[in-house]
Parts: sequence; structure tokens; C-alpha cells
Amino acid sequence: MTIPRWCDRCGRKPEAYKQRRWCYDCKRGNKGWPRPCRRCGSTGNYWAGGLCRRCHQYAPQLPESCPDCLAWGTWRIDKWLCGSCTSWRFRYPARLTCISCGAHRNVNDHKACRLCWRQAKAQQPHLGRGLRGPLNLLGANRYGQQLDLANMASPKNGYRPHKRVRRPGPPVEDQRTEPELPGQLALFARDRIAEAASTYGVPDPPNVWLARELDTAIREHARRYGWPAETIRVTRIAMRVLLGIHAITATPIQATQVQHLVAYGLRVRPVFAVLDELGVLDDDRTAAVNAWFAKRRALTSPHPAGAALAALVIFHGLAPDELRDLMLTDVRDGRLHLSNRVVSMAEMVKQRLATYLTYRRQRWPNTVNPHFFIHERSATGTEPVKHYWVNGRLGMPARALRQHRIVDEVQATAGDLRRICDFFGVTMATAQHYATTLNHPGLINMPDTNAAGSSATEGLD
Repeated sequence: MTIPRWCDRCGRKPEAYKQRRWCYDCKRGNKGWPRPCRRCGSTGNYWAGGLCRRCHQYAPQLPESCPDCLAWGTWRIDKWLCGSCTSWRFRYPARLTCISCGAHRNVNDHKACRLCWRQAKAQQPHLGRGLRGPLNLLGANRYGQQLDLANMASPKNGYRPHKRVRRPGPPVEDQRTEPELPGQLALFARDRIAEAASTYGVPDPPNVWLARELDTAIREHARRYGWPAETIRVTRIAMRVLLGIHAITATPIQATQVQHLVAYGLRVRPVFAVLDELGVLDDDRTAAVNAWFAKRRALTSPHPAGAALAALVIFHGLAPDELRDLMLTDVRDGRLHLSNRVVSMAEMVKQRLATYLTYRRQRWPNTVNPHFFIHERSATGTEPVKHYWVNGRLGMPARALRQHRIVDEVQATAGDLRRICDFFGVTMATAQHYATTLNHPGLINMPDTNAAGSSATEGLD
């Protein structure tokens, strides 16, 4: 819909039709009168494009009357409805014939439109103390209705609703009743936590004293950290189920036993927090990175990109951004020319990078992407791959592999900070942070995850 051209004579209405210069009121002759509006069917106030002034998008906004309650002051932006009739239509969507005025409008449960219902409510007699007499719908609308201005029932317009008056109830009789005597007292107090835990089909904890002490520890831990009541309840249930399914009679409690609660749909993180704070948690879980290294499937991945990425991280500890931003021109003369260092590549790394380059040339022979690693979408442009693609090809986050590789190098070089900084391109503060893991009890028997079998920094000048 385009903005119509104005009449050359009056300048108040658009031209009658294209390239006629005059509106219907100013044109000569008595032929060619406008047709009814093609949207609402109105025969008056024709504007342009087969639409009347009310329906045309670029016609001037003038107030009209509400089609439901006939209140003056509605606008086209509100679909010519006042605020009260908009709410009435939402509350009573049924559009039927009103039993009072006979108009086809939205009616309430009494089959009355809002205009007739409002007139009847206004003439309903008051009986005092908030009471009203019977409502006469037909009698109140017999001689017409009182019309108002639209959207005037608002505090901004000086309207203040009447205070709600409570109806007085029946008088309270002063009757003294005898206190009821207590009935049969329960022999044992009801334990709701035990009842909820029994619904999981597990036996009761064999050590009642241990169960009581852990339950007290949960409530004290929750009080210190501000747990909500629901978290306290489900944690107490989970702890009781844990003691029952494994028949735990003493501490410490293994972390793998706690993980069995997941099969019952219970939360394990709050249980871990309480047991770890008490110092009774035996974390016998295998770290994800150790399990990943134990598989050694990334280096032998059938996909050349996954094997090349794994080789760069495992042997040389490249950061995730360095993997993404690696260019084809950065790999030359058997070295990686990075932004802050030059790395001599191991023989296994050279083999996997050469295999990937062969696959890259066969798969995308016409690509102009200068980055070393690409995939189906990035091959058609020049942008680097995303982090999630790198992590997906590796099978775990590249940052975790790099951190594990740095820790492994710290152990192999006895904490040589200068070698760590030169090989991984980190600052001295970062190297000192990783050096704190030297001689850590949990890393003394750490399996050798270095594919070369020795430090990759040996022989650095």
C-alpha cells in the first residue's frame, strides 16, 4: 500500500484514482462515484485504493465511536474499540444476538452485550450497606442508554473507584464449648523422610547412628549455605537411599556409590557437597581426561581432522584459539609458526597433518579458506571453525587436554618454568601456577599420557 497523491484542488483528500489529480468531491461530472470500501463495506468517507478513511493505512487518524458501547473517542490503532470493550471481548468471546437491543455483539452469560449490561447495572437500586436490589435488564434499556466518552474510567482522569464494603455476617453467638479431649496418641512419631525414601524400594539404613549423624550434617550444611526447603528435603531422602542401597555401615563413602543415585532420579551434587565438607568422601572416580587418554582413540580416529587436532594438542599443547586460527602458511619446514613461538613438530604430528592435508585437497579442491582446519560450511568462506567443532572432533574440550598436557610436562621436567613458558607460550605466572602440582600426592602414580614416552621439550635450546 503506497501513500496516495493529494487532490490538486482542495488538498484535503487524495485523488480519486491514479493520475486524475482530483478527489471524488472535486472532480467534474456526476459519473464515477466511489464504490463501497472493500474491507468494511462502508459507502461513505472514501479515501483511496478502494478503502475508506477508517481502513486506509495512510489516512489521518480521527476519533470515532466504539462499535460495541458507542463511546466516543476510540482510535484505529485500538481497532476502534475502547479499553473496556476490549476486555469484555476477551472475557466473553461468544458473539451472539443481545436479548435486549438485538445487536450482534459479544454477550455475557446473561446473553447481554456490554452496553445493555452497563445500563442495567447503573439503574440497579441500592439497598444500603453494599446491598443492591434485583437487576432488570429489559426494563433498564427500554427508553435508551446513556453513552459516555471512551477510556475515561481511569485514575488519571479523576476517576476513583468506590471502597469495597464488606457485608455484615450473622451475629456471633456467645456459646462456650467444652474443650475436646485428646484422642488416641501415636506410639511413634511420623518420619516423613523415611516414608519418602521407602517409596524407592530400598531397605532402611543398617547403621541408624550413621544415618542420624549424616542427616544432622545435611541440615547444618543447608543452614550455613542458605539452601531452600525443597533442596534440604530431597538431599535428606537421597542420603537415606544411598545408605540403604549399598548397606553402608561406616565411612568413608565412595563417590562411585553416590553416582548410583542418578538411576533413582535423585540429585548427587548436594550429597557430594555434604560428604566432602565432612571429609568422608572417597573420590574414586576416574577423571574424564584420564579416561579419554586411556582410550587413545583420538590419535587413531578414522577422521583425518580429529587425528590431526588430537596430535597437536597431545604432543604440543596448542590452545583452542591456536587450533582455530592456524593458517596453511603457519605449517612449513616441519615447524608450527605460531604468533608467539615456533614449535618443532614430532614425527607422528607430521604424519597426521600430512594425511589431513591430503584429505582437505581431495574433499575441497577449490576452497579459498586460508585456515588450516575447515569443514563443510567454512569451506565456502574464509572464516575459521568454531570452538564446538574442535571439541566435537576431539571428543572432549580442547582446553582440558591442554591443561592436562601442561601438568604432564611439569612432572616430566621437574618443574622447569623456562621450558614450560617457551614450549606452551604461557606467562611465568601461569607456569608457576602449574608448578604447584609438582609432587602432588594425586599425581605421583599418574599414568604416562605422553605419546612420545618422554618430555616433548627435550632438546629445546
